[in-house]
Amino acid sequence: MKKLRQHSRTSLFMMELIIAILFLALCSAATIRLFSSAYIGRVKARQLNRIQDLVTNVGRPWRSGAVIRTSSRSCFRKAA
Repeated sequence: MKKLRQHSRTSLFMMELIIAILFLALCSAATIRLFSSAYIGRVKARQLNRIQDLVTNVGRPWRSGAVIRTSSRSCFRKAA
């Protein structure tokens, strides 16, 4: 009878240990997924900011009319 109790206690401890390891693995996977999605979002935001800066730099002369005047003059020169 004593061996049976000792054996069941050991197997109970092993099951508890396995459950704890599985829980740790799930938490680790969730944490890794969270950090990877945050990294991807940061990279996308950096790219969008760079694109916005480039478009703003192109748009400033366009709004002032300098690009339209120079491009239309060059078009008429080539046509004539």
